[in-house]
Amino acid sequence: MNTSNLKLRTKLGAAFFVMVLLAVVLGLVGMAQLRQLGAATHNITDHWMPSMQALGEIRYAISSIRRLESQSLIGVDEKELADLEKRIDGLKASIAEMAKKYAPMISSEEERKLSEKLKTEFGAYYAQNDKLRSLARGGDATHKEAVALLLGDSRKAYTPLIGTIQTLVDLNQKGAEAAGETSDAAYAGGRMGIIIALVSAVVVAILLAWWITGMITRPIAQAVRTSEQIAAGDLSMQLDVQGQDETAQLLRALSHMKDSLAQVVGTVRQGSESVATASAEIAQGNNDLSARTEQQASALEQTAASMEELSSTVKQNADNARQANQLAMSASTVAIQGGEVV
Repeated sequence: MNTSNLKLRTKLGAAFFVMVLLAVVLGLVGMAQLRQLGAATHNITDHWMPSMQALGEIRYAISSIRRLESQSLIGVDEKELADLEKRIDGLKASIAEMAKKYAPMISSEEERKLSEKLKTEFGAYYAQNDKLRSLARGGDATHKEAVALLLGDSRKAYTPLIGTIQTLVDLNQKGAEAAGETSDAAYAGGRMGIIIALVSAVVVAILLAWWITGMITRPIAQAVRTSEQIAAGDLSMQLDVQGQDETAQLLRALSHMKDSLAQVVGTVRQGSESVATASAEIAQGNNDLSARTEQQASALEQTAASMEELSSTVKQNADNARQANQLAMSASTVAIQGGEVV
């Protein structure tokens, strides 16, 4: 595709569209990476951490029950024993509540099996706890049996229970660590993706800016040079105009103007030469006319002199005629007298 045939507004629109497209791509890449990072973070904050927190509270509660069991066998009265049993019941209720919160967060088959095992172990331990509480209510008569139960079957039920809880905690901790690694990987990948997209956008923006700047400034500079040459009177340059955009139209218009000016100057030059030739001819005619006028003036002077001589001759003739008239009159008078005499 020949871009020189495209209008300037089309080129600028395409360049800005590419920039907007790059910005959109950059935003989409950033959003995708942030989505991965958010998913990993969400997995940590909404799954692994709450699971570990719930298991930690369960472990703390069962440890507290174990401690209260030991206290119930160390010389307490009925009121204190009732208070300890009430606290144990409260801890059991707390464990049940934590177990309900933990159940939806089980994510693997291994964890599910361990949670089922934990329920069984809780049942076994609670059964030993009920026996221990019954023996504790018997006072000194059953004290030795209660101690033996505490250190025997109750401990055997407690130890695997704590071990299973710890195994679940370790399992969730490993999951949290894996999710953390996933989050770190997502962060690193997102950062690299954004850097690559940003660098690509900057490179494309620089190339587009260079292309647009050259596309606009080169024809305008050529138009300025052409205008300066025309203003200096140089109409001999030749413009090689390519394309159909606005700058090409400007250069083409300057070329047409230059050609028109050259034609006008040629016409004026021809007219000036014709006027010069006619002026020379008129000057020659004026010179001829001046010479003829001088000749006519000389002839007139001669004619005037002849007229003066003629006038003098006519005057003499008039005088002679007047004298002849007088003589004729005298002769007539003499003739009359002679007639009278005859």
